[in-house]
Amino acid sequence: VTFEGHDSSENSKVIMIPFSRPENWLYLDEHCRDVIHPAFQSCVRCSAGVFLSGLRYSLKLYTAFYLLSGVLRRRHPKDVLLRTVPYILQSSLFLTASGTVPCACICLLRKLLGRFYCYSTAFVPAVIGGGLAILIERKSRRGGLAVYGSTLAVQALFNMLKYRGYVTPLPYGEVLLFSVGSSVLLHSYHSESGLHDAVGSFLRFLFKPWVPAGLTMLTDMLSLRPSLSSMLVTMLIRIAWIALWSFQVGYLIQAGLSVLRAGYQAFKNPKKLLHALLHPNNVKLGVFLATLAGGFKLLNALFMFLPISQDFRLLLAGLISGLSISWFRSSVISVYIAGKAVEVLYFKAVGKGWLPKFYYGDVVLFAVAVGVLIHAVFLERHNVQVPYWNFVNKLVGGHLQGINYDVLDHFGTHASKGVRAVEGKQQREEENSHQ
Repeated sequence: VTFEGHDSSENSKVIMIPFSRPENWLYLDEHCRDVIHPAFQSCVRCSAGVFLSGLRYSLKLYTAFYLLSGVLRRRHPKDVLLRTVPYILQSSLFLTASGTVPCACICLLRKLLGRFYCYSTAFVPAVIGGGLAILIERKSRRGGLAVYGSTLAVQALFNMLKYRGYVTPLPYGEVLLFSVGSSVLLHSYHSESGLHDAVGSFLRFLFKPWVPAGLTMLTDMLSLRPSLSSMLVTMLIRIAWIALWSFQVGYLIQAGLSVLRAGYQAFKNPKKLLHALLHPNNVKLGVFLATLAGGFKLLNALFMFLPISQDFRLLLAGLISGLSISWFRSSVISVYIAGKAVEVLYFKAVGKGWLPKFYYGDVVLFAVAVGVLIHAVFLERHNVQVPYWNFVNKLVGGHLQGINYDVLDHFGTHASKGVRAVEGKQQREEENSHQ
């Protein structure tokens, strides 16, 4: 199962599976129950167990997601209940299928081909499963899911190339990527076309905040005396409030995520709850959103005094304010924003007739992204973000921990070595957190 003359020691370089003749491909003759689901003797029982686990997890996840979205959008409780119940069920079935169908396809391909090949172990089954699963979801959500999935897939691919020594990270690359992406998105948001997706809703939530009555009275009083100084003071008050509001939003979002990560222990142990609420990342995300929203508004107002067009002014203000990601550097956020920017530019090009429109482009993009991610989860765990691996593991009911990674080492991706490295790192982090 290895190349002739290949050194199979742990310190050897990673094998790159060649696209050559089928007789030269690496393969495994083991049964799927010996590799993929040792805890289940039957493939059908494994798929049924994954389905039930995924359905429970998906219902919990999407119930919280849709109810929170309804509250943030200030909808009437009756409308929230009537609209969200069908959406919760549909999205839960989609997410459940995203975990169940790839698992079933892995066993099915093993039976059809008679053995495991590298790409039939995870990538091809996941592409099939992801493509079928996304068809269950509403058309309006497919684009966002495809962009988010491709964000994680691009990051995983980059980690694979970096692990093999083919690329080197660019210093502050995620800052530059976010800055360019935010420039496009903020320009589109403030243009006539606008942004009509989740990103647009979040930007509206930042730039059009709830304003207290006292502040409204103050700005109204200043507007009664029209002068340059009163206009400047009013503008600065509004920008300052937008920045303060954005800081609150960022702090509460990160604090809520910290409490969710702590789970039941956060409410059982007051110290852990206090640690989650006062975590430094809460302030960092708050400062990031405050400087992004407030900085953009301030720069856009200052650039009005320059002899430049409105489009260039918005792009320049977005580009500079995008540097605020330095407070909360995240490659996932940067790649996601860049992906959304590419999506916006693509649809603008389609609207002008420069590019054709692919109706099922979001389905294909999501399917390939799921294929890349599941391949990395099974064969190269060390190249996948730990939160995403944990998410997939919860979705499939913890069955990822039962996979025989030692057997998968024959494909040359150092699957078991990556698993041990990640588990050792997690154990050290847990020990440090308890100290």
